[in-house]
Amino acid sequence: MGVNYISEASGVDSLKNAMGYSQWVKIAIPGGSGWVDVCTNNIMTYSEAELPDWAGWSLIDDDASSDSQCNSKIIKKLYAEKKNDDAKDLLKHSICKFPFEWDFSTFDARFSWVKTKTDHLPEPLTDDDYNELKEHIKSLCFFDKLPAEVQKELSGQIWHFEPRVFITQIQKAERRLIFKTIKKMNDFTADDMRYGDMAKEQILAQGKMNKVDIWGQEFKVNFFNFDKTIDEHFKSMDSMGYWTAWGEYSSLINIMLKKFKANEGGVLKHNLLNKAFSKHVTTVECVNKIKGFIKSLLDDNGYMSLSVNDLNVLNEKIRNGVKLPKFDNYDWFNGLGITIHDTYSTQIYLNYIDVSDGKFKAEISFQIQDHFGLDVADVNGKWFEDFPWFCSWFILQRYTEFGYMPFINEAEFSMVVEG
Repeated sequence: MGVNYISEASGVDSLKNAMGYSQWVKIAIPGGSGWVDVCTNNIMTYSEAELPDWAGWSLIDDDASSDSQCNSKIIKKLYAEKKNDDAKDLLKHSICKFPFEWDFSTFDARFSWVKTKTDHLPEPLTDDDYNELKEHIKSLCFFDKLPAEVQKELSGQIWHFEPRVFITQIQKAERRLIFKTIKKMNDFTADDMRYGDMAKEQILAQGKMNKVDIWGQEFKVNFFNFDKTIDEHFKSMDSMGYWTAWGEYSSLINIMLKKFKANEGGVLKHNLLNKAFSKHVTTVECVNKIKGFIKSLLDDNGYMSLSVNDLNVLNEKIRNGVKLPKFDNYDWFNGLGITIHDTYSTQIYLNYIDVSDGKFKAEISFQIQDHFGLDVADVNGKWFEDFPWFCSWFILQRYTEFGYMPFINEAEFSMVVEG
């Protein structure tokens, strides 16, 4: 069954019970797209470290020779077509098998051919040259110094990768956290995640901006209306969605309200929320600044990739010099400012970085969470207490007789930068 958002089951600790909830992922299928629950037992999932064939990786196993020459028909064909971009990419992602190069006992089997004249070797090595090469290789080899169990593992033919492409691939499998906010992810203990914890009298006592002083006497205009039914409170919230949300992302507020009415808590994820964040001006500005920081660090180290110290410096630069993605300004008119506005917790990852010839290409991913819930501070000095919408929301969530559960909105997206 296809759905347009996912929701973790209430009370499920996803770290202890990964199968305790469904996670629907939109995938491409012949003729269109479909949805798959990746938490189902009969669905196989793969990481980047498994080098999937659909990502271009291939095992080249048609060369069983031991002479360290390329006798693979597959590789020879690709090499002949290397001017083709597809062929170049396939060559980079080819995993080839050839003899372990640090075993001196196999030297003659691997290199005796260099003493024979061929079309590819018009000037073969003399015996003296060959012996000199042999002595040099002997000084480098270490196979005989390894423990017996390690020798057994490394003997014969070994799979080899193009080093830079392999390193970049493995980086994707274990992305590096380069920034996180002080507030943690999945914080269900925050005040705005509490529900059913306040009596009527406590709620009526809230509000700083709805008090008026006339001739030394304080009057309070109270919009916390306990005469309304649950349905009437939800109608008030529905009107909030109607009057504050339109345009491409207007449906998000209705999706969130539907989840709130379902009283299920947990985490809500939605492709439209991912898109809204990734396209937002604050995200673009944030990514551009991070791109500039990375370029500056690479300029300073001579484009030697990023060291652990570089990553620490990058973390501080982000913390002190970047405005994190959030919805503000005109977002109050498309529903995003109402439902999310500022964010609660953000983590930024460097999925991979490929540095070559004074240039770099990197993928940066964001994990952003905000709480669809109100805390006591929200109705004390932010003007929210003067809007019936928010008062109904606060009553539905915090009143002991109702106790509708808040939830976490989560967005996750990636962006590629080059410089």
